[in-house]
Amino acid sequence: MGGARPAGLQAPSDRAQRGAVNVVVQPGQWDLPRVDHLGLALDEDEFADVVDRAVEQQLRVQAHGGRRTFIATNAGYRLEVHPPREWLDELLEASDVLQLTELQLLADDPEAKATVLADLLDTELDGTSVMVGDSVVSFIPGGPQGRPQLHGELLT
Repeated sequence: MGGARPAGLQAPSDRAQRGAVNVVVQPGQWDLPRVDHLGLALDEDEFADVVDRAVEQQLRVQAHGGRRTFIATNAGYRLEVHPPREWLDELLEASDVLQLTELQLLADDPEAKATVLADLLDTELDGTSVMVGDSVVSFIPGGPQGRPQLHGELLT
């Protein structure tokens, strides 16, 4: 990122949190932020189903000490999936303060990036958009190769 950090943000991963939205921007060599991973809060059954689908699709699943589980999508980004946790429940209870309603990501292959997300979550695609709970993740053409680039978000 370089230069001065906005007030309240810290290295190595800059964080800002309000309500149910926890934004992490990691330093990189790009002018605009790129997405390393999308974090999802799931119930126990959804968590097990997503991990099972990832294994069936021969995607790499990394569990980090029972706290964090990452799934490599092979589409330029990872999913961080969480089963219910006390700290997560507290975060989600604040969704009436602020929550992410839509996330728009510029992508080199929007169809592939959206398809893998929809397949892992076992949900339908609407073009290159995927409903994730009450939020929509849209992959928009014209992005860089590899990791998607943050294009826009709607917070409510």
